[in-house]
Amino acid sequence: MKSSISGSQCLLVLVITWNIISNKLDFQVQGMVQDRHGRTVATLFGKWDESMYYMNDDFSGKGKGFESMKEAHMLWRRSKPPRFPTRYNLTRFAMTLNELTHGLKVVFMLIAILCLVFLFVWQHNSGKNLASSALEHTCSLNHDSTPLY
Repeated sequence: MKSSISGSQCLLVLVITWNIISNKLDFQVQGMVQDRHGRTVATLFGKWDESMYYMNDDFSGKGKGFESMKEAHMLWRRSKPPRFPTRYNLTRFAMTLNELTHGLKVVFMLIAILCLVFLFVWQHNSGKNLASSALEHTCSLNHDSTPLY
């Protein structure tokens, strides 16, 4: 990936290996960020499905031992699965996107009131009674003359 503004680029390599001990695939990611002159300004590494780290400067030739991990900065880390899974296995973040907070309840209430005012004004200006016409339509679908209210 290359930035058209700064000219810097990021080169990533995905290395997929089979871990004999855990009997699973390992998705190792290694890469570097280069400035527009081709100098490495940061090194990236980690596991695609667990966490990613970066270190300033070029550490690609050095081992990833304990000493170099002290200098690493975490970019992201996979969050732990919920203790009690939800019905659709949604993350805590995904569930909060649909949560109605007090502020949103007030906004929805104001929108509902504005819609009712708009319908009232429209009904008054058009000369038709929308509520009675809707009730007549409902009664005609019910096959008897008694209202459903």
